[in-house]
Amino acid sequence: MMKADTKTVLTVMTNMVTRKLQAGVAKSADPVRFYGFTAAEVIGLHFWKRHAAESVWFRLRDGRVIDSDGNPSESDLSHYVREYQESMQLADAVGL
Repeated sequence: MMKADTKTVLTVMTNMVTRKLQAGVAKSADPVRFYGFTAAEVIGLHFWKRHAAESVWFRLRDGRVIDSDGNPSESDLSHYVREYQESMQLADAVGL
């Protein structure tokens, strides 16, 4: 898990929602409306999950994990463990 400050998390949220908007999936460019949480509620980002396509997952203070589509995901940390260098390469892909 990559710990990130609120500004970085908001950048990732905004980038992901912009992609969803361009794909016709999101109806609003506002990441808070799309995801239902604020960047301040995020304690970390995951850029890999076992048996999943490349994406980003937001780990919230309340223990929930939300995927880039805004759907709940497994909260067990073992689903998101990967080599640090590979995770950082994926972070670059989402604009960090």
